Amino acid sequence: MALGLSLARGAEPLVLTQYEHSVVLMSAEPVQINFTVTGSGWGTVALRIGSSTFTIDAVSYCTDVVGDLLRGALTLVTGEYFARASFDGEPHEWRLVVSSPGDGITLQCGCSIKVLEFANINESLPDKEGRLTFEADCMLGDFATAVLEMARGVMNAGGIEAYRWGNWPFPLRAFRALESALDIGDLPRTLGA
Repeated sequence: MALGLSLARGAEPLVLTQYEHSVVLMSAEPVQINFTVTGSGWGTVALRIGSSTFTIDAVSYCTDVVGDLLRGALTLVTGEYFARASFDGEPHEWRLVVSSPGDGITLQCGCSIKVLEFANINESLPDKEGRLTFEADCMLGDFATAVLEMARGVMNAGGIEAYRWGNWPFPLRAFRALESALDIGDLPRTLGA
């Protein structure tokens, strides 16, 4: 059974953001994330940010692709600075590293997305030892929305009960939590606002 899912988020005007102690003029780039089941236990993850693309052709069911992306996006929109998701190529590893100066208040801040490659996922090497194979910047809200819509497409394709990726059930709790966090939008800076 093959599933093909995608989300495209439109470009927005330039936004001034603070990132890693420097001010960066960042253009909101369209973000698209696709997850396709290509065979028994194998899938493809494709990232597109603006004109930059990267495809991971052989992701094993040994890692929870949808769940890890949802949980990572959720931690970022609720104020965490880094999120990682590892994709197993048996034994190859692709590690998605997303960083943002977000504060859990605004979704209109930039984030940096990198894909690092490692020869063996079982070695659990630090990020600095990986080979950088993809790097792009986008708005945090656009990245999180792309993750949510990719998961929504997976859920709608066959229903929660039909979803099986290895031993991983559909990550409904993470899906609903990210959906709620994004529905709130930007928060006021003070409790009285």
